[in-house]
Amino acid sequence: MISNNKSKNLKQQIQKDLKKLNQYQSSYIKKLDLYYKFLENNVLSPYEEIKQDVSEALQTIKMQLSKIERAKAILQKRSYKTSISKSEILKYNTMYKEINQNFEKNLAVSKSIFNNLMCVHPILVENNDTLLISEKENQVVFPYTTEEIEEIRRTEGYLSADEVIKEKFMRPLSDFRFPRISRYKETMKLIIEREGYSVLDGMTLAMEMMGKRYLHPAIIAACRTLDELDVYLDCLDKGETEDFRIFKIQYDLYPLVIKENSVLTKFQKFLGKSGSVWNKTSKKVDIKQKK
Repeated sequence: MISNNKSKNLKQQIQKDLKKLNQYQSSYIKKLDLYYKFLENNVLSPYEEIKQDVSEALQTIKMQLSKIERAKAILQKRSYKTSISKSEILKYNTMYKEINQNFEKNLAVSKSIFNNLMCVHPILVENNDTLLISEKENQVVFPYTTEEIEEIRRTEGYLSADEVIKEKFMRPLSDFRFPRISRYKETMKLIIEREGYSVLDGMTLAMEMMGKRYLHPAIIAACRTLDELDVYLDCLDKGETEDFRIFKIQYDLYPLVIKENSVLTKFQKFLGKSGSVWNKTSKKVDIKQKK
């Protein structure tokens, strides 16, 4: 809301209100698209009462979007002036107050619609306990639970479980094409976003993870906590990754063709080995730091 202050204060308040109105507008447009999907895909055909609620919500959203456009027009028209008349301020503030109140009401309506939809249109998806790293499909599929899918669908308004999985639990393999950089980025996300540690703590561990040559960055991305990553690192350092039980790890890779006279073949013959040249004596990193 704005007052009859002059110059700098008025312009700051106008920008603040414009930002909030744009947020409301973006949220409404997303719901509008989602409700249209419900109707167009016949998801609600058997459920007349919910279908009616969605139709009414659509009309309300359209009215609110129109009101937001009018409010934004007032602000944008007056943003270059140093003052606004009392009548204009009263008109705008009344409209702005109604927009705020109606947005809160719409949130409650949306929640009710999605709760009812969950009851009559439950998620038909099973838990996935496997991290799939597929070179052939150029994608990574992360573990997830039915509860996670349902919560995301309920709170973020996805039409189906497949949409949630595709957007939240799948990433292109190309995201990890630079392993050292990816290990750093994924460790930072784990520590800061999922664990709530400081940026400094994140940087310290992320730098150490960069040097973990045999740690695929997608595994860091799949870990929900530092403890999970710690368990995997312990198995990795011992050369016993098959003992990692928190989630399964499956690789779907193209066959590796090594020529008879390649440098690797000659090196393996020189060492008298036929398998991996992995150094199993790498030092374990202690990742349990204090916040």
